[in-house]
Amino acid sequence: MNIQKSENYTLKNDFLRHTFGDMILEGIEKERENVVRVLILTFIISFLFIVATLILENKGKSSFSVWVQLKGAFLPAFLYSFFISLFYFSIMSFGIYYFRDQNMFELMTIIPIILSLLLLILIYKYHRFFIKYW
Repeated sequence: MNIQKSENYTLKNDFLRHTFGDMILEGIEKERENVVRVLILTFIISFLFIVATLILENKGKSSFSVWVQLKGAFLPAFLYSFFISLFYFSIMSFGIYYFRDQNMFELMTIIPIILSLLLLILIYKYHRFFIKYW
């Protein structure tokens, strides 16, 4: 197969873009218009999921100890939720740059993805510290 190249264009990318790109771009652009709503919704869902997980882990304990643990776990759950929503937004931006501009290594999309992943890993690793001291 002969692939023609001119600047940032190849037939292979054009094929991918027309098959999957239009559908993905439409969905991403609709969400991009409502960025604040999407980030808040992602934040709330992930926060509720983390709180529900903590409640289920402490099912047999007294309600007071569950409340104390939930109160102590509020900050890690908040941070997890914030970075999950940041990660989601970074992936969404990455999709926009890749399918529209076909520039996969745009710094404005890769840096937030890497930072949010590193912060999620750090919070996961030290979540007991957050629960204990907050």
